[in-house]
Amino acid sequence: MREDSNHRPSMDGEAIFQFASTYNPVIVKDALLKADLTLDELDYLVPHQANLRIIEKAVHNLDFPIEKVATHAVQYYGNTSSASVALALADEVKEGRIKDGDYVVLAGFG
Repeated sequence: MREDSNHRPSMDGEAIFQFASTYNPVIVKDALLKADLTLDELDYLVPHQANLRIIEKAVHNLDFPIEKVATHAVQYYGNTSSASVALALADEVKEGRIKDGDYVVLAGFG
């Protein structure tokens, strides 16, 4: 967040995009390392649902299949801030994309 010339707060969208798409893969890899798991063992990823472009770029940077990533919540609800990961997780479980025994990483930022 920064102020514009009229002293109103404004967001630097490009900086947020770069941060989120670069840092999300870092936190996912760190979580997997701490859990003694590899990316190949990860069944599903539920990232912060800020916007689809960020998710797609972060997943590309992570080199993880988009088919194993929650993207429906952002397209249905939009960016719901801190609730986005929980909403996405609930939707993925309800729709059967996440099942008992799956290894799932939840990744948020903001």
